[in-house]
Amino acid sequence: MVRRICLVTAALVFVSTAVIAHPHPPAPGVTDVINRIVRAQDDVTAGSLMGALDKMYVSTDDVRQVMWDTAGLDWPSGYYTRTARFDGRSQPYTLYIPANYNPANAGSLMIALHGAGGSGHNFARAWQTVADNVNLVVAAPTMTAAGRWWSGGNDIVGLVQRDVLLSVAVDPNRVFLTGFSNGGHGAWFTGLHEPWRFAGVIPMAGTPTTELQITDNNFLINANSTPFYVWHGEKDSVIPVARTRAAVKEMKKRGYPVHYEEVPGRGHQLALMTDFPPVAKWMEKQKRKPFPNKIDFYCDRTDFGRCYWARLDEIEGTAHITALMNNNEIKIETKNVKQFSLLLSDMYINFLELDVSINGKDAEYEIPEISVRTFLESMRRYGDVETAYCTVLTFDVETCSEILPESAFPKTEEGTNAAQLEEELKSPDAVKRARGLLSLMQVLRRDPGVTEIGVYAATEMTKDPDPVVRSRALSVLYSVMRSGFLEQERAAKVLRERTNDKSALVRADVANLAVGILGNEAETTLRGLGGDTDATVRAAALQNLPAARRRSNVEKPPAGVVKWVIAALGDTDWRVKGAAIDALPVLKIESPKAYELLKTFLSGSDRYLKGRALLAAARLCAKESKAEFAAAKKSKDALIKAIVKEALKQAKRYAKLAKLGIDPGDFNKYSREAYAAISSDKNEEAVELYAKALAINPNHYIAQYNMACALAKVGKKEQALRHLAASILNGYRNYSHMKQDSDLDSLRDTDEYKSWVEEEVLPLPSAAPKDAVPDSMKEEEPEEEETEPEEKEKPEKKKPKKKKEWY
Repeated sequence: MVRRICLVTAALVFVSTAVIAHPHPPAPGVTDVINRIVRAQDDVTAGSLMGALDKMYVSTDDVRQVMWDTAGLDWPSGYYTRTARFDGRSQPYTLYIPANYNPANAGSLMIALHGAGGSGHNFARAWQTVADNVNLVVAAPTMTAAGRWWSGGNDIVGLVQRDVLLSVAVDPNRVFLTGFSNGGHGAWFTGLHEPWRFAGVIPMAGTPTTELQITDNNFLINANSTPFYVWHGEKDSVIPVARTRAAVKEMKKRGYPVHYEEVPGRGHQLALMTDFPPVAKWMEKQKRKPFPNKIDFYCDRTDFGRCYWARLDEIEGTAHITALMNNNEIKIETKNVKQFSLLLSDMYINFLELDVSINGKDAEYEIPEISVRTFLESMRRYGDVETAYCTVLTFDVETCSEILPESAFPKTEEGTNAAQLEEELKSPDAVKRARGLLSLMQVLRRDPGVTEIGVYAATEMTKDPDPVVRSRALSVLYSVMRSGFLEQERAAKVLRERTNDKSALVRADVANLAVGILGNEAETTLRGLGGDTDATVRAAALQNLPAARRRSNVEKPPAGVVKWVIAALGDTDWRVKGAAIDALPVLKIESPKAYELLKTFLSGSDRYLKGRALLAAARLCAKESKAEFAAAKKSKDALIKAIVKEALKQAKRYAKLAKLGIDPGDFNKYSREAYAAISSDKNEEAVELYAKALAINPNHYIAQYNMACALAKVGKKEQALRHLAASILNGYRNYSHMKQDSDLDSLRDTDEYKSWVEEEVLPLPSAAPKDAVPDSMKEEEPEEEETEPEEKEKPEKKKPKKKKEWY
């Protein structure tokens, strides 16, 4: 029997913290430098400004805050002729600012591609009436007479998108692409090659292919998570509608989010007053997920190689990558890919707990660091703060190892860098010592000759006089322990010695490394750091408490931990308060008590703390917080309204779990117990436990796979196949393991097993339990229960009548 993977990853409901901007400004002078860097059009200018920023101790949070606060200028409504410029390229376009534009309330952006013989200005004017009604900014480039949107159009779209995002107040997660005729072809092409850029794609009277036969070579698979609104006239004699029908049929068959509008009797023309308003209504329901949990992407050109947080750097022919992110675990499956990169953000990944596998094998890589320079360069290249990344891990697929940048000490023929490294690490210059530590981390796993100097750096340089050197030495400590060059007990002793370090930077590092190095004992260390005199350290300790609680052998939190977290809610620093709110669920307190603790924040004026409190209340005290949820839904603050909508969705889910007697924080507990049960052939018990785990996280593909195995062993073939389908749809593609796993023996004679496992054909979404189907494969359905109550009240019913003219 092939050994099954034991589940140890926590199942947390993911909510993008990107939507919760804090109102606390960065240091003086930082805003100007950051804005100049991200708007720099060439590398030389940006590089010179980076040097100035290095001296300001800027964080990625500072950059995000600056970008949120300075997202758009106060433009008067009207048409503007602009030129987007970057990296030696330029593209003129027409920009339309709608009548109700307000920099404080970011709207949507439509990038509109005109048809053959048309112009950007005329196509922008076609959208004006709708734009004025729904706060839609329109950007319409003009293609040259000899050009084609599908041969270079991505360059144009990217240039224009970057320019608008850095100049106008629009929501980066609500950018749409449309086009008519020739522009419709361009919308299909760019939308299928760079789906990650858009909340939705609206091709009108255009097709993705000149053929009726639809295959993966047409890149329709890339529409798996980006919604499409497809429009075509029934009697179109210029661009045959049959091609569009074939594409839409295939998309629906695969369960992709597509809406098709075919106008009876219509030829190759638009009726603006009837065709555009339904599109606008559809757009209101769409919003991009900037860092989705799943990527399923085809690519035949590396200039189209990026898809969200993955990028294909070197390929052979048409390549395919599937990337799954589950908390800090990333699983990659590739075909015809030689080299790829992960573009990761500290908002979504704890780099110290990162676990990457490639095609079923554990990947080798150094612990990534948060780089403000990388984050700024990402912002400068794309203008998109929501998908900006702060570290890049590049991998060679064949070796499953990281391709590191050129080290300061290239590996010699003898295979050692020790002499060169030792010279820098023992330099009297602190800057050289710090630089030497960075170089050491780059070569640590690749050169056995540096093991001794690595252990020296990890154990002795943590006592260096310079705090930056001590901080980097702690990172080396974790790398050396993780690489097996230093036993965990010795690493733990070194880390504990730094808990009283005189530098807050180092003490915060201790908090961030505690779980990874101390394991079950981390909670005690974090509790001690929770009383630190520095707010950064106190916040770091609280932020790492949930991970420490998951590692703890004691299910109920000690009284001291409860007292610490509750006291932190009254801290004077906003970061500490926010971290304490996030840590409340681990206390396992009763809902009335939770409500009393959160009530002040729920009704307060601090947007950051209110947002965190709304999400915490959804889990801990939804019933008691009804009045606060209702008030937030009526708020004029679009940010708070978006957060409360997500909170209410979570509250419904938590309520269902409560009725089943399931604690949403017990995913790991149920998974471990289920693994122990199935390993002991207690299969019925394993089924019950996996059912509880999947009630918490229905999309966890390993839990789905293990559930399929348990069900197959007890003879429930039909249910086993449904969970096997869910596992594959959610990203488990280790077919060699499935073919060898004796737990699935009872399924091998079924047509489904032969198709899904032996022939490696993806199951249809209908084959899996409904709750376990990935969001990207579900049909787009309006969520009536989430409709704002105030829209149904009688006083509001009269207002839409004035808008009938544009419907």
